[in-house]
Amino acid sequence: MRDRILTCARSLFANRGFDATSVRQIAEAVGVTVPALYYHFDSKRALLTALAEDHCLRKAASVEAGLKHQGDALSRFERALSSYMEFMVGERETARITMRDPTLLSDPILFALVTESESRVAGMLAGLIQEGVSEGAFATDDPNLTAYLLLAAARSVALSRTLGGQSGPIPATADDDAMSTALIGLVTEGLLARPSSEAHRELGNKSVKKA
Repeated sequence: MRDRILTCARSLFANRGFDATSVRQIAEAVGVTVPALYYHFDSKRALLTALAEDHCLRKAASVEAGLKHQGDALSRFERALSSYMEFMVGERETARITMRDPTLLSDPILFALVTESESRVAGMLAGLIQEGVSEGAFATDDPNLTAYLLLAAARSVALSRTLGGQSGPIPATADDDAMSTALIGLVTEGLLARPSSEAHRELGNKSVKKA
C-alpha cells in the first residue's frame, strides 16, 4: 500500500504540481480514503519527503550495482556510470516535480537528502576513479572533482531528455541507450591515461631520428 501511494503521488505531483495536488486527489488515485492514506503518511509534505528518500536510495543502489560488476576499474566504472545514467533517464516524473516548482529543494530536509545522496554517489565513483588511477588506467589529479563533474553531465543529459522528449535538445534519433553510450564513451575517453607531454616529445624525437 505504501508503494502504491508513493507511485500515485509521484505521478500527480509530476503532472499537476505539488501545490496543485491535494491529499484527497492522491487518495482517490490510490483507491483509499483520506484517513487510510494518513495512516501511512501524516501530511502531503511527508509524502514528498518519502519520495525524495526513495529516489536517493534507488540512485545509490544503481551505482552500487555497477560497482559489483566483475572486472578491472575501467569496466566497473563504465558499468556504474551506465547504471546511473539508466536510472536518471528513467526518473522523468521525479525530475518534473522539481522542474514545476524548483523552490521545493529549498526545504532543509529535502536539500539535506539530495546533498547527502549526491555526496555518497560521488564518493563511490571517486573511489573507483582513484582505483583506476592506481592501476594506471585513468589520469586525473582530483578524482572527487572528476566524479562530481561527470555526475553533473549525466544529470544534464537526463534533464534534456525530460525537457524535450524526442523533439527537444537531444536529437530525435538518439534513444536513451545511445545517449548513455555516447556520454560514457566521452567521459571514459577523457579519463584514460595517456603518455605525458615529455613522453610524447621523446616519441616524436625517436620518429624524427628514424626518418
